[in-house]
Amino acid sequence: SAAGVPSVSKIMKISGQGAPVGGGFRYVKLEEVSEVSGKAFGSAAELNVLDTSGNTIGRTGWVASADSAETSSPAYPAANAIDGNPATLWHTRFVGASPPPPHWLVVDMGTSHHPVGGFRYLPRQDGSSNGRIGGYRFYVSTDGVNWGTPVAQGTFANTPAEKTVTFGAPPSNQPPVVTNPGNQTSV
Repeated sequence: SAAGVPSVSKIMKISGQGAPVGGGFRYVKLEEVSEVSGKAFGSAAELNVLDTSGNTIGRTGWVASADSAETSSPAYPAANAIDGNPATLWHTRFVGASPPPPHWLVVDMGTSHHPVGGFRYLPRQDGSSNGRIGGYRFYVSTDGVNWGTPVAQGTFANTPAEKTVTFGAPPSNQPPVVTNPGNQTSV
């Protein structure tokens, strides 16, 4: 994409009946299926979760964890992906070993359950594409253990621009049905 032009990503719509148990979800998981250049890395400058109206859910009390994080100096912990600072980032381990994808970043949104209608992923902003997520899957959970079927999946454009994915709430009594309306421009 040219500078200033929104990136294109797949936007998934979830259909079904009923509302999520407890009015929403406590956990979300962004899973990197592939890195844009086929490398073993994963990274994120920021991950924001959206409510069903498309508004960013406040991150007070949130805790992030990941399957892998670089711990040498400088360290790139999962917490950097939810710190509100696009200059910091989470990055999977690369010193001594580079475990291959899939990689995941889980956010515990605290004791409250939130209606989740989408997310925004900001790739690292330091000029490097290492770890930029290509293929992804996104999950929601009430307990952080049972993830079920992804509520969204697709491939992000290979640009440093923020990517936005929106979807509806999955039903509480059955797995979500994911339909792909095709490529749409995200805002």
